[in-house]
Amino acid sequence: MIVSVELGERSYPVYIDEQNSFVDLLKATGGTSFVVVTNDTMAELYAEELSRWESEITGLQSVVVPDGEQYKNMETVMSVLDSLLEAKLDRKTVVIAFGGGVIGDMTGFAASLFLRGVRFVQVPTTLLAMVDSSVGGKTAVNHAMGKNLIGAFYQPIFVWIETRFLDTLPEREFVAGCGEVLKYGFIGGESMFAFVEEQFQDVLARDRDAVREVVRRSIQIKADVVAEDERETGRRALLNFGHTFGHALEKMYNYSGILHGEGIFWGIRCAIDLGFEAGFIPTDLKARYDRAASKIIYPELPSKPTVESLFSYMFSDKKTEAGKLRFVVPTTIGESIVSSAVTKEQVISVMNKVFA
Repeated sequence: MIVSVELGERSYPVYIDEQNSFVDLLKATGGTSFVVVTNDTMAELYAEELSRWESEITGLQSVVVPDGEQYKNMETVMSVLDSLLEAKLDRKTVVIAFGGGVIGDMTGFAASLFLRGVRFVQVPTTLLAMVDSSVGGKTAVNHAMGKNLIGAFYQPIFVWIETRFLDTLPEREFVAGCGEVLKYGFIGGESMFAFVEEQFQDVLARDRDAVREVVRRSIQIKADVVAEDERETGRRALLNFGHTFGHALEKMYNYSGILHGEGIFWGIRCAIDLGFEAGFIPTDLKARYDRAASKIIYPELPSKPTVESLFSYMFSDKKTEAGKLRFVVPTTIGESIVSSAVTKEQVISVMNKVFA
């Protein structure tokens, strides 16, 4: 399967379990050199895969960084840039991000900075990265003030997805990725909402066909949104469904003890309740939303959140505008809107109920 992200001259394909050779696609780029950026976990798990790439691609080099969200910072990006500079690479270098969302975000950002921009390829290996972060060109690192506050919009030249990489993904990380899958049910139209209603359990069970289909559907939804609004000046903000709450949770726990997708699960619960609390969702849809909410997984949190602190962390999020918080809230089946017409009292009320 191939999904195209239509951005004019910067359009690119997303290959999903395609039969063509990844190595052949790399060679076809005309790159003079290739660098794989990955983490120590992936380097160990896929040592044979990396060795094969090295044997088939002349001059392929690897840069290995520590694994974990806590390393998604400028210090790690600088270490990647140091490696690229020490290797005396040129502007025809192609950088390959091999790993989850953290690797993809940091590698893309490093590629955007090196020699003022070299081409890069996304090879996502987690469900979360496959359905979301590998597509769309958002590259960033975290800052002490908040998540993804330093970065750039920088598109890959192609995305290569092999769902077999999910076979080695720990269960906790796979389930966390399903948080982003569930998100698309609330912004991707009634068909996606129905798909999530009917097949979410199959995805959780790692049914290969269901996983492949949800990856395709999620990417197509995101590709359509990105084609319309690449730099998040309008519709793309819908992709942040559940994220204002989720990012605040991650920040509260200093990105430790909670995975991004786990925060999104909690954020989705809050977003649904906020939709009712603020009157965006008609009451006659409550039964169907309750069924959708029953799909939500509530991962254990490191400690009980302090609601007032959570609310304050939201103001460090990049989704604020003119000092006002903006929330993505559902309005009808498969559709949501971005709104700042939500009061602090409503947000606090929702969080008090959800985190009681």
